[in-house]
Amino acid sequence: MDLVTVTNNVFAPCVFNLIESYKLNSSNRQIHVVYFDLEDEFIDLFRSTYGDQVKLIPVQKDCDHAYNPRFYFPQGYAMKYAAQNLKTFLYCDASHAIVNKTFELEYLIDKDKRFFIEYPGDVFKNKHWCTKKSLQILDCDTEEIRESQSYWSGLHGYVVNNENHNMLMDQYEALLDKDVAGPSNLIRFPDGASTDCIAHRNCQSVLSLMIYKYGFRQPFEISKYNRYGDLQTMQAMLPNIYSQFDLNKVAIYSRFSKGNNFYFLREELLKKLETISEIYKINRNTGRV
Repeated sequence: MDLVTVTNNVFAPCVFNLIESYKLNSSNRQIHVVYFDLEDEFIDLFRSTYGDQVKLIPVQKDCDHAYNPRFYFPQGYAMKYAAQNLKTFLYCDASHAIVNKTFELEYLIDKDKRFFIEYPGDVFKNKHWCTKKSLQILDCDTEEIRESQSYWSGLHGYVVNNENHNMLMDQYEALLDKDVAGPSNLIRFPDGASTDCIAHRNCQSVLSLMIYKYGFRQPFEISKYNRYGDLQTMQAMLPNIYSQFDLNKVAIYSRFSKGNNFYFLREELLKKLETISEIYKINRNTGRV
């Protein structure tokens, strides 16, 4: 199970933490880092630290919003790269960490040929996280799709067979359209105050709609979500479910290093990162120091 992630300068220190956790607790195979707006010093450190185990893939400017950090096109570009080059992979957001062994996850991806995390509850229906325009463009503006559940784009995995290849390429193609990739997920009620859409979720909106269109649904399971799901969102939005989780059973901890928890980094590597940027002063929600 190869690892695929996406980064820029803001999340580069997080990727090193993710890689170290992957090497310790997961497959420790090939690592593919898709990047944009990344300083040469970070690129050099990836190469000097990991050699051929890490492959660096620059995002090409396939559309005007390719490097807009709030439109998440690089995640779509990563899906295209994976579809064309890999056999089995796990996509994982840069700030996560693998905190327990992932043998079960590797088994599930191999058995089911794909792995997704579904959000539960009415608040996570697609109508709340996709703009009307994006639904229309992707031919998904039906009551059935609007009422279907959304999925987490921070973690998903695939065996790259023909049907998964097609879905991965469709994710990339969809994100080429600025009215599907955008607007920013920071905009509240982008369709207007009295509409269903709370916020557009960019690559997550696309993934959720593609899962429905391809018939790839994997219904919510609390034990699966406990081990691999989006903990912080559940804590904030459905605390009654979050209260049932056993944090000792978490295997992939969401947003582990987003707030500067670099537990898996060796002191020597951490010091090298500190010479490149002020890693503890970056607000990773805004990208500003």
